[in-house]
Amino acid sequence: FEEYATLDDVRFATHAARITNQDALDALISNWTSSRDRFEVAEMFQAAGIAAGAVQNARDLFERDPQLASREFFGTLHTDGRGQYGFDKFPALFNGVRPSANEGVRLPGADTFEVATSLIGLADSDVAALLADGALS
Repeated sequence: FEEYATLDDVRFATHAARITNQDALDALISNWTSSRDRFEVAEMFQAAGIAAGAVQNARDLFERDPQLASREFFGTLHTDGRGQYGFDKFPALFNGVRPSANEGVRLPGADTFEVATSLIGLADSDVAALLADGALS
């Protein structure tokens, strides 16, 4: 920020002064950051020993996050009737292996019969009649 304020600027010398001059400080920071890429700012701060990170959306996480990329966090699944889609893999490794717990997106109604018979306790014939009538579609 040296091009906008000096280290001896009394408006920002103490916490109390920074609170009093919060609008001026926000304006300086806004002016400084507005022409810079948020990832470059984060890297610049990190290189100077300041903990910083860019605020990321889902696309940023998928396309630009080096940590997630190195951990192969995102994957692709293929589902009958739905095609291909991206998903978040299980985040941890056990003995260097990521558990395979990805079934993909279930089609609507794929579990209706099992839920109706196993969990609700309906007879097979009752479920068949409800399906035929469109009540469970």
